[in-house]
Amino acid sequence: MHIKYCFYSFKAIYEMNIFKGNTAMWFLEKLVYVFLLPGTLAIKAVGITLEEDGGIFRSMINMLFWGTVCMPFVLALSLRGMGH
Repeated sequence: MHIKYCFYSFKAIYEMNIFKGNTAMWFLEKLVYVFLLPGTLAIKAVGITLEEDGGIFRSMINMLFWGTVCMPFVLALSLRGMGH
């Protein structure tokens, strides 16, 4: 799915008032927290603050972690699609 469709779907969910008040923002904040958690834990383990890191080490850890987690699913989907 293209990234712009993801933003459209978040906007549609928000406009449908499925989430009342600030619940949509709460949900998105928790989602961001989960996606950034591996990098945050890594910089805390090394003893680097967010200001010292500048996002470089944290981003690298997040990319390595989520790439490793998502790779089996992507491979499975791509191999399944090749069998047409």
